This record gives sequence, C-alpha cells and structure tokens, in this order.
Amino acid sequence: MMESKSIYMPKAVISICNSITLNIWDIRHGVNDEVLVGLNNENPQWCTLHDTDNEGCYFVYADVRYSLLDAMKLI
Repeated sequence: MMESKSIYMPKAVISICNSITLNIWDIRHGVNDEVLVGLNNENPQWCTLHDTDNEGCYFVYADVRYSLLDAMKLI
C-alpha cells in the first residue's frame, strides 16, 4: 500500500466532473488483474478488471462501471 500519496503520481485518471477525478494508482497483473483506484486523494481500493470482447477492460468502483478506454494516461 502507498505510504504517502504526495510522492506518487497516478498512472491514469478518469475525469468525473471539474473537481473530481478517479485516479488509477497501480495495476496488478495476475490470475485476476486488478487496479488500485480512488477518488481524488482519498484512500484507494483494489478493483477487479473485467474484459469484454468489444468494449475493452472495465472495473466497477462505487457501483459504477468505468472503462479503461475512458482513462487518460499521465506521463
């Protein structure tokens, strides 16, 4: 888990509105791929990645489905 988020930058973000972003902090590859996501700088949680044939990968956070295609990668 992250000790201090101030020294970390998200890998990608999904914009929800002008003051809220869903930050993707990390991706864990394995039998069940997961992403570490959280709103703004709140405590993140691990969400399972699901794959579809025509829509790409998505995850569910707070009962809402988010596609990785909507994420903006940060450099």
